[in-house]
Amino acid sequence: MLDKLVREVNSLNTTWTAQNYNISQATLESIASFNLNQVQWNEIKQAQNIKHTNSKMPIPVEFDPRKEWPKCIYLNEIRGEKECWPYPVCPTIGAMSDRICIISGQILIKKLSIIDVLQCCQLCNNSFPLNDLYFFKSTGICTESCKPISIVEHFINPSKCVNCSNSTYEIPYEKDKWFGLSPYAIGGVDNIQTELMTKGPAITSFTIYEDFLTYKSGVYQHQTGRYLGGHSVKILGWGVEKNVPY
Repeated sequence: MLDKLVREVNSLNTTWTAQNYNISQATLESIASFNLNQVQWNEIKQAQNIKHTNSKMPIPVEFDPRKEWPKCIYLNEIRGEKECWPYPVCPTIGAMSDRICIISGQILIKKLSIIDVLQCCQLCNNSFPLNDLYFFKSTGICTESCKPISIVEHFINPSKCVNCSNSTYEIPYEKDKWFGLSPYAIGGVDNIQTELMTKGPAITSFTIYEDFLTYKSGVYQHQTGRYLGGHSVKILGWGVEKNVPY
């Protein structure tokens, strides 16, 4: 089914190229089922919006946080969503971990536990980032040293929300938790860029169409294919590729 779509995209000579990854119809429907619905989109739009009105920082043509904060080693880690399945919380947890390091002046190198969120946050589902962030504020998230990644423990299990699963880790579960402040939204390109330069990676939600699942290289822009839903990813920075800003 995606063969026709790939040929169509590549015939347009647009800013990106497509490739058929032989995704089955069942997988397409599964992807759509875990995307944001309209109610969740509306909640994101209603989040408190802040502006960096007092910033005098010049905005460069490109910005890469991995170069700006080299000691924050987890900035280099791009995790596959299968590690977060069935609820893809990887982008949100990754950004939280990055910001702990950046805001501490690259001193606190902490990797928050995906498993802790999947086991203990009953509302952290369907790629909806606000619930992950509210959980970070209200309940806190332990580190991966306390709860390492485990493929077999990706489901809600309150009995696991008491102790570390790593028996050799010396810090108690409750004392290992890290907390965030209230979630907020950033609107406008300049504001988003200032946020990324000063505080580190952020989370964004965007509309997914079928052609996104065929992306191979270049700067993606929707060209064709049906709507699949909304999805969330982590934004690191920006730049220009072949005179196309991204």
